Amino acid sequence: MFPVDQCWAALYTSLTPEAAVWEMVRRSAARNLDHLRNNVLTELDIDVTVVLDATEPGSIGLQIADLTGSDPSACRQLALAAILEGCEGLLVPSAAMQGTNLVLLPNNLPDPLPATVLSTRSLPIELTSGTQS
Repeated sequence: MFPVDQCWAALYTSLTPEAAVWEMVRRSAARNLDHLRNNVLTELDIDVTVVLDATEPGSIGLQIADLTGSDPSACRQLALAAILEGCEGLLVPSAAMQGTNLVLLPNNLPDPLPATVLSTRSLPIELTSGTQS
């Protein structure tokens, strides 16, 4: 979808379980609901210190629609700027619901990764799509 020199690793996480589920539903619905099968919700404890806070987009010259709309260009420019500045992640508004996402930039994180899995649970499709199996 993008040239190789314009691609980088990113791990999208949310600060609340609800935001994580709605982000997953939003992305899956854009493809088809079959993508909602066999998902898990994992709670992480992440220790990052250099994070670009874009939760108030106006403070960095952007509008909320720049970070939550369907055009990814502003998001990609913001991520590239964060990567070049050595940021380990970005705090951004959720496009799926009121809430905040933490986008981790693995190439800027120390090794070993400063993350611990606290819990993992299955997300049955009934919980995410409203269907009954």
